[in-house]
This record gives sequence, C-alpha cells and structure tokens, in this order.
Amino acid sequence: MKQARGAQMRLTAVVSEIEGLYTAWLRARGPARRRRLLLELASAATKLATEATRATTPMPYPHPLPRTRRTRRALAAQRGADWLTERFSDAEP
Repeated sequence: MKQARGAQMRLTAVVSEIEGLYTAWLRARGPARRRRLLLELASAATKLATEATRATTPMPYPHPLPRTRRTRRALAAQRGADWLTERFSDAEP
C-alpha cells in the first residue's frame, strides 16, 4: 500500500510540475524563455513517462469520480501516463 501511495505521489508531483511549466510557458514573453520552458516541459513529460512505467499498481478506470482532490489528480496522472506510454511506445527510434 505504501509503495502504491508513493508511486501515486510521484506521478502527482510530476503532473504538477508539468502544469506549472505549461502555465509559465503560456505567460512567457521572450522567445528564448519560451524555448527554455518548452525544453523543460519536454523533460518533465519524459519524467512522467518514466514514472508511469515504474508504477506497479495501476489505478483502475473508468469508475465513478473520486471525492478527494488528491485521488482525482492521481487518477488524472495515471490516465496521462497511460496515454503517453501508449502514444509513444509504438514510435520508431
């Protein structure tokens, strides 16, 4: 149970990082800053995919929407990680 909770918290942290970087990218004015933020955003997406492959207990979905914000964010992180994994696992090197 503690491992699953830790994995969910790591996924949530990476998703929060992505949200913050995306918001900063939207508000950035200079092209150099936008480019740097975009590179950081790509790096965070790679971290999300890595964390998703490490997750040992995937959360089942679809199911009724959870009541707590933490659970909803963990579920959203898992869905995003599943989408990224599915989207880029078939990509040719």
